[in-house]
Amino acid sequence: MKEVYQLCEKFHLPVVFHTGLTAQKDTEQKFIRPLIFEEIAEENPDLVLILAHGGKPHWHTEAVDMITKFENVYVDTGLVDPKNWETVFPNLEKTGHKILFGSDLPVCGSYNVVSTSKLTLKSPLKVNPVL
Repeated sequence: MKEVYQLCEKFHLPVVFHTGLTAQKDTEQKFIRPLIFEEIAEENPDLVLILAHGGKPHWHTEAVDMITKFENVYVDTGLVDPKNWETVFPNLEKTGHKILFGSDLPVCGSYNVVSTSKLTLKSPLKVNPVL
């Protein structure tokens, strides 16, 4: 996979990893904790990594630690109930620019609460498209 990561880094393509438990019954609950991706983030500082689901439901703290420690790591909000964003992703004034909106709709209820959330993305993720 190292070659794939290098190519993605070269062409400014983000890589998304599923983090957290899955409801899929025919798979192992393996390689799902955010800290597992620490080595990739360290070895590929220009590779944008997105930790989908922010480690739901048990490893949100690990996901926040990763986005705090690494400039190139982001999380998304998919499957995280919007009513819980401020609890799950504390210190939004410090980390809000590293949190990407993801819905997994219709799996995760209503997103009407998004319009009243304090979550603000001051600096959106910039990825150069490959033409």
